Amino acid sequence: MPRRVASQVHSTVSRLLSGSYFVSPPTWYDAVLRHPPAPLFSRDGERKPKRITYAEDSIRRQFFRDFPFEALKPRTLAEGWTARQEHGRPTGREWTELRQWGRLPSAEDTIAFTLNLHKHHDLSLANAYMLATAQFAALRAEHETASMYAALEAEAHGDVFAPTEIRRGFNVEQRYLSASQKQTAGGVDASKPRPEVPLLTEGVTMSAHAGEWTGGQGYEMRRREGVRMPEQARADPLPAVEDVLGQQAGKEAVDFMGLLDEKQPAGSRV
Repeated sequence: MPRRVASQVHSTVSRLLSGSYFVSPPTWYDAVLRHPPAPLFSRDGERKPKRITYAEDSIRRQFFRDFPFEALKPRTLAEGWTARQEHGRPTGREWTELRQWGRLPSAEDTIAFTLNLHKHHDLSLANAYMLATAQFAALRAEHETASMYAALEAEAHGDVFAPTEIRRGFNVEQRYLSASQKQTAGGVDASKPRPEVPLLTEGVTMSAHAGEWTGGQGYEMRRREGVRMPEQARADPLPAVEDVLGQQAGKEAVDFMGLLDEKQPAGSRV
């Protein structure tokens, strides 16, 4: 017998029995007739598997959009719904406040409370989520305030806490800033006097009392004596181009770069 699809085997055997090809039906024939195999899905694209969705997924996605830092809080995976039921936590109609599951609820507790309000208290999913997240934020604010005042009370009684991560970051930043300031200063101690740098003035005769303040009298005295001052050298006007050309007229050109060859005739010079 040729190979057939599983859903067509019993039909083929029925035709063979009606044509007297088989004397007696096979042992499995009656069982297959009572429980025929499921038909194959058509491959024309009309029948597609339905997408499996859960309400918890949409609630969880929206919750972590509104509270993204809750994803950074560690939580154990050992405790689940079984442990919660063993501790007598209310569910269904009895669960009316998020506080009933503890004063420090987790993200999964808030998601479960939202779904419980939607299913057992006839609230829409949006209203249930709004109510659950409002209670979650209130409980977190209450826990944060209580923790802050507990730390202040402990410090008042003499307790010393280790520096936080933010304080450690500030300390490291201050240490690098101090090292950078020392490198910028060149390692010179500010308490020690810096060496005086002598003034280099060309052609200027300084008096013996150059380090004293004379109100400009020493400068005026040197100018009257005919001493050439540096600013006078910078202020001298340059000679005009016509005067320089007039002085060089009739003189042989000077070979400053050694390009002219003295052995060559005058007509062949470049």
